[in-house]
Amino acid sequence: MKLGYYSYCIKNRSDQLYQTSIKQLLTNFCSITDKDFTKSFEYAGDKIFLIRVNPNIFLFALTRDDELIKAINQSSLQVDDIYARLNDDEKLGFGSYIYIDNRCFYGLASTMKGPKNKIWNDFVNMVLARLGLNSYQFISFPIYQTATPDEVEDLEFIGNTIFELTPEHRKWKDLLKGLSDVFTPDEFNFARSITVNIKPEPRQSLQVESFKKINTQITESLDGLEKYIVKGKSDLEDNLTEFFIVQKGHLSDPIRNTAEVEIYREIQRRIEENDLLSLKLTELNNQQLYEDQDNEDIIRFNSLDTFRNTILGT
Repeated sequence: MKLGYYSYCIKNRSDQLYQTSIKQLLTNFCSITDKDFTKSFEYAGDKIFLIRVNPNIFLFALTRDDELIKAINQSSLQVDDIYARLNDDEKLGFGSYIYIDNRCFYGLASTMKGPKNKIWNDFVNMVLARLGLNSYQFISFPIYQTATPDEVEDLEFIGNTIFELTPEHRKWKDLLKGLSDVFTPDEFNFARSITVNIKPEPRQSLQVESFKKINTQITESLDGLEKYIVKGKSDLEDNLTEFFIVQKGHLSDPIRNTAEVEIYREIQRRIEENDLLSLKLTELNNQQLYEDQDNEDIIRFNSLDTFRNTILGT
């Protein structure tokens, strides 16, 4: 399971962007116990449920199984039980975890077939529409991780290194020479690119001086360098991270999906320990892309009474 990170904002019809947290709005959503309301959200024939796990984490579930829908509506199952049922039997449906706090980002932890970001965005916009906020749209953006060639040379630990060259790269002919015993030049006329994967021994780092030579030679010119990814650590105590030097990579963390580990605790820990995520969120906040931090039309639904009265017409 992978925990991917996204920033988000609210856009109005004039394309103005508001950095307004929806955490409390979603918390209020989960407080509504009216069965007709809770089972009224659908995606491609599946019922959508959002269940609060703790102050920052929600289970986002899709199912069309009548017994499971009944159990969710009656609150007769714990969150862990619901997720376990979905995980054990794909016929029942699929579930993902959403981490969200007041910093206008969220983490989405999804299995291979669990609901992904598009379904999450569609669901949030369904909720906004039910609140009469049709003139607003919830939009999200993947948080990317990138690095410069100089930055990766400063890593404390350098692991798996992958680069892809095309014929436009100055080292293309050198690579062909190294493969001349296997392929003839004519055979390589049809090659669009060559991908090289340098993989150290398990739990071992590449030699720094050797890596610097490789790094210098392949980044002297970015022409023909299609891909360059280095797995490494800025500090030996850090988690292993993929640094994308040429391409953009979606910032994420692995989540162990085992019976021994409570997934939401693992999500919380990963987010708290991800220094790169904190740095990216600070950078995003400093970009001044937004009309305002808050939108009054949205934040008035931070009141549970206002939310409930609007939804239920009371």
